[in-house]
Amino acid sequence: MTTGAPIPTGGSAPLPGRTARPASSEAQLAALAAAADRANRPTGMIVLTALLAGIGLAFLLVSLAAYSRSKSEYRVNFETATRTRKLLADIDSLRQLRPDVNKLYPPTNFMTANISEVAQQVWGSAALSSVRIGDAQISPLPFSEGVDRATVQCVIDSQPLEKILRWIDEVPKHKGFMDGGHKVFVSQFTVQPSGPGWQANINYTMFQGRPEFKAVK
Repeated sequence: MTTGAPIPTGGSAPLPGRTARPASSEAQLAALAAAADRANRPTGMIVLTALLAGIGLAFLLVSLAAYSRSKSEYRVNFETATRTRKLLADIDSLRQLRPDVNKLYPPTNFMTANISEVAQQVWGSAALSSVRIGDAQISPLPFSEGVDRATVQCVIDSQPLEKILRWIDEVPKHKGFMDGGHKVFVSQFTVQPSGPGWQANINYTMFQGRPEFKAVK
């Protein structure tokens, strides 16, 4: 019995003309194949892209919110500026008008005389001793231009309250005041018992234009 070439017991026999690949080469090829497969399925790039897209969306939302807030602030500031300009224009128009205060508040030299005349109508001759009427005190009216405050101080001694109230009621209705357009009013009034009657302190006041004041057109 003749013997031939030995039969390989394991593995595959290399083809004629090719040499067997060492195990290290197999491992290297496997690693390269895995790397190529990962390169063909770029999951990391997808995650990164999604992350960048999320960041971009968040930035866009923040930018839109900031734009909306800025737009609202601009609208409020614009409306405020518009109202301010209109108010300044109205003030300037009022300054241009410059009404004649002497027509609005006509001056008079007969304030004390008119008040005294009404007192005589109420008390008769007793007014000379029971009612003390001072001269008109003229002072500039605060926060006004060309307008004075005229005040007449009066003191009544021990008189019936009915007559005091009647006098207060009839002074502003005096013909001299009514015809001249003078608006007289009581700016101070105090009353207290005094003997058989009442003592009263009364201030009559009216506003009047300063005679030398002329409105500037």
